Amino acid sequence: MQAWMIIVWILVVIVIIYLAGFFYLLINISNFKNSMEKRVVGLSFIFAEKKDILLSLYTLYDKASVPLDDSDNDAAAKVRWLKTDVMKDDDVETINETLNALQRRLTLLAESQSYIKKSNDFVNYVSALKDLDANYHRIVALYNNDLVGYNYWRRVVIYRFLWDMFGFKDKKRLS
Repeated sequence: MQAWMIIVWILVVIVIIYLAGFFYLLINISNFKNSMEKRVVGLSFIFAEKKDILLSLYTLYDKASVPLDDSDNDAAAKVRWLKTDVMKDDDVETINETLNALQRRLTLLAESQSYIKKSNDFVNYVSALKDLDANYHRIVALYNNDLVGYNYWRRVVIYRFLWDMFGFKDKKRLS
């Protein structure tokens, strides 16, 4: 066997190992990305449910003649027109902040109007909101856990340029 044939065989083996590593990493990074996308879909369901409960709570306040100012009405209007069905992971923080702003306003109103806190509807709504908040934090923790794996596989040095080329962009943690 000649020397150039040995070099060609060595190069072929190196290319095969490189491609095998690429496909192994591609499977891992795709699994983490798919898992993160499923978590975002779960968050959209939580946001839709929270939106409905907050608007129902707002209606309860309106029916009970709780004094609502313009900023309360504006916050409710923002939530009313908020889209929660199809979203990207970049939108999670914005949607969550909009929903939490109305929730904080309605909670402060309940503190000043003690009679509304005795209503069974109010107690049920607050309980449901607490459950939704707990589920939100659980899903965000799972998303961030998957994100650690995604970013780990994405940062393998010899494949990093390929991940950018194939659309596996760097993602940020959710809070």
